Amino acid sequence: MRVLFVNPPVLPSGAVPPPLSIATLAAYVGPSCTSVRVFDGDLIFFDPAARTRHVLRERLTAELKEFRPDAVLVTSMYNNSAIAGLMMATVKAVDDTIKVLGGGPHFGAQPKETLRAVEYIDYVIAGEGEAGLKALIEAWVQGSDPSACPNLAWRENGAFRQNPKGELLDLSSLPNVWAASAGALNLQAYRDTISQTSPHRSIYTEAGRGCPYNCNFCAPAQFWDRRYRVKTPDQIAEELRYLHTAYGYDAFILVHDLLMVDPRFVRTLSKRIGDLRLPIRWMANSRTDLKHARDFDNLAKSGCWRLFYGVDSGSARIQRVMNKELDPDEAFDVVQSAVLGGVGAVCSFVVGHPEETAAELSASILLGARLKVAGAENVQFHRLRLFPPAPLAVGEKLTELLRNAELDETTLRLEYPLPEITAEERATIERNPRFYAGYFPPASKAGTAEEISQVELFFTQAIAFAPLTVYTLGQMSSVNIVELFQAHLAGYGFIDRYVFNPSDISIPRNWAALKTRLEAMAAAAELDVDEAALVSALLDYEDSRMRFVHRQPANSAAILWQDETAVTRSKVAVDRVIEAMLIGGRPDPSMRAEVTMLFKRGSDAVVVVG
Repeated sequence: MRVLFVNPPVLPSGAVPPPLSIATLAAYVGPSCTSVRVFDGDLIFFDPAARTRHVLRERLTAELKEFRPDAVLVTSMYNNSAIAGLMMATVKAVDDTIKVLGGGPHFGAQPKETLRAVEYIDYVIAGEGEAGLKALIEAWVQGSDPSACPNLAWRENGAFRQNPKGELLDLSSLPNVWAASAGALNLQAYRDTISQTSPHRSIYTEAGRGCPYNCNFCAPAQFWDRRYRVKTPDQIAEELRYLHTAYGYDAFILVHDLLMVDPRFVRTLSKRIGDLRLPIRWMANSRTDLKHARDFDNLAKSGCWRLFYGVDSGSARIQRVMNKELDPDEAFDVVQSAVLGGVGAVCSFVVGHPEETAAELSASILLGARLKVAGAENVQFHRLRLFPPAPLAVGEKLTELLRNAELDETTLRLEYPLPEITAEERATIERNPRFYAGYFPPASKAGTAEEISQVELFFTQAIAFAPLTVYTLGQMSSVNIVELFQAHLAGYGFIDRYVFNPSDISIPRNWAALKTRLEAMAAAAELDVDEAALVSALLDYEDSRMRFVHRQPANSAAILWQDETAVTRSKVAVDRVIEAMLIGGRPDPSMRAEVTMLFKRGSDAVVVVG
């Protein structure tokens, strides 16, 4: 049995990560096959000149004719599912006797909708793929009836058929994924996409699956049946050792929906990684209410350089509505403690929940600004999207939320793996809102779908560049920061996503656009003279800092402007504003003062020298 795994392109930015789920499947079913191979569209699309349908079809056709697979399994994310359908059509055009299977976060979450929407697919592996795929391959090899295979869905005489789920996999039974899939996957080709100037060589590698919590917007927890499972610490440590010694990877994103849930496991894993005595580092997902996951000193000593926290809302009520149940104040304290303990933090918010008001969304934005000032490396705002099997995105709830939803063509175009979308592809997506629900954003009490999209775009970058200004303006404005922003959009127009690059927070052009809009928002905020002067002084300070950090020409406040050091004038005691933010206080005009600030390359410290 010859099996080809196909990873449709996702439009990578920068280095191409090896497809982890496909590598795991190839490693697991490889012993049951004569030969296994991986065709990765992302690796092809690493070359911008190759990002065309013609090249993709041509390369896949050549692969099919040379390898001659008996079965092709195509995985899918939501943004590459239409391209996955194109690749399936290519398979059938080359040889319509090849069995075509689908799986992954999209097809595997919606098997019935997939078989209805995707013409050239024969089978879908629903949910976790390893056991069902292995049983199916073995049935084909033995010539037995595959219809009893767990997790399998298919069409039969025009009707939909789906078998019951099998037992979830014992992850300790997995081999070293990267060593076992080496014959199918050329890791060196991925390693070679990393820039030689990059300080680290990063890779995603699996630590486990399943989050036991039940946030109503989250699809992965439901996909894995909310069962917390992990590989053994020895398995994980061995994969890290192998990847480092064989390929030079030294920064590991340990993939797990919520790895830090089990304190005994985390302690053992930290020790195993530390015992490797290799120059490597790792990061994982955590929650701010996991009291046992706050031993930041020991985590840092084991090489943990960053934790990802889904804070998700600054509103206690929305925390309850989302079924997240975090305390926003506790979340701030934990992130600050992590940073002080030597572990970086990335914080994420979900915005535009159907029940969220503008005031509650504003609370998230102001909390995000405080987290940035407390040392979070990155604060992200993500619009709520309807991805089954999240509780909000199934059954009658999904039907209700889609009732008046419209296709978000801007997001579709930004995420699409190809430079353009054909009219046929667009029409296919628009005709299938239940299948492509992620592109049909729900209404929110906080604003229209497009307004929430603009909040996501603007404030992710505004907080990266100007958290002091955003926070102070939000505290002093006569209306909340979201209402102020919406009024600004009404007067100045929406931000063009194609000009204002949402994927790169280091572009000076973006800062120029941000600064102009922040100035306009401040002018409309009904501030008194002293308040307006404070906001203006903060924006000037953040302009100076942005210019230094991103090696741009100095502004008129500069006294000394060198590559490693700069000295600049400021009309605000920035340290006092930061002190107020760290306690959730309100900056006030008394914080205005003529001071001199020192910037040093590589340091985030705020240094007042006079």
